[in-house]
Amino acid sequence: MTSRKKWITHIKETGNTQTYSHQTEEWIKMLPSSSRGENAGPSSLEEEISSSKPRARDPTRTQIGIYGWRKKCLFAFMLALGLIVVFNICLTMWFMEVLQFSSDGIGMLKIIEGGVMLKGKAYFMNSLVASSINSKRGKSLRFVSAHNISVSVRNSGGREVSNFILKNDTATFSASSFNITGSRGEVLFSASKDEVVFGTNEVKFTGSSGAVFEGSVQTPTIKGHYKRELSLESVTRMVDIFGPEGVILESRAGDIHVICLRDLKLQSVAGAIKLESSKVYLPGLQAAKTTSVKSSIPNNVTVYQVCVCENGKLFLSPADGECIPDFDICR
Repeated sequence: MTSRKKWITHIKETGNTQTYSHQTEEWIKMLPSSSRGENAGPSSLEEEISSSKPRARDPTRTQIGIYGWRKKCLFAFMLALGLIVVFNICLTMWFMEVLQFSSDGIGMLKIIEGGVMLKGKAYFMNSLVASSINSKRGKSLRFVSAHNISVSVRNSGGREVSNFILKNDTATFSASSFNITGSRGEVLFSASKDEVVFGTNEVKFTGSSGAVFEGSVQTPTIKGHYKRELSLESVTRMVDIFGPEGVILESRAGDIHVICLRDLKLQSVAGAIKLESSKVYLPGLQAAKTTSVKSSIPNNVTVYQVCVCENGKLFLSPADGECIPDFDICR
């Protein structure tokens, strides 16, 4: 047995296993018969040698897995990725808390059927596009801007067809026509490039200078306020009042004054000029200096007769005298 152990140790140290079978057979022959009986054959020796010798690596086998510094880098990367994921989750939760995000909306902005509902004030840094903006029932809708407010409408082709701009000191509206209707749908005011229509019963101008018209004015009736006078005045030109079927100047509770710098002409082409009144006054007419005969009229009563010159000028003459004008009256 001692020789056997030495032989096995020699094989381990040399590592030469190619001549193992031949040497083993020779060594068995050298053993006594008693040893042969105890050892049934070389199988036990082969098993002992095979269990004690180092196993050679099979070059066809491949190692599976990550080892060494690669494994450490992978663990570091996984740890960094986990920290980033946790940070993102915490940041998302913080944003949701600050914005008051919920299933109904964000903060004061609630999502309802047909649109969104906003409670409180809203600030828009750029344009706002909406099909309808309504306020809560019983509440007013207010638009505030530091510079101006612009409302635009575009057609299907994207072209701007109407625009309303409200600036600090002016309000500008551009469109093909402008209409104001009442609660029943009637037109109260309409303006276009061709005409301006007032649909009300009365149009009042409350300015101190009245109304200034550069062109003509066509209206069936011009009325003044019942507490104020109505004045038709042209400062540097003439006032022309024309009616195809007639012109009526009527004052039911006061006087009518027609004042001009030069001549006042009353002309009727096919008709007559009628002055229908119980009293007609023509003050300021010149009187002819004629010598009259003794009159039967008392001295305290001054009576003249109205005479007409050839050119149509009127003058006065004594009642009991003749209509003989002076030299320069009929000029």
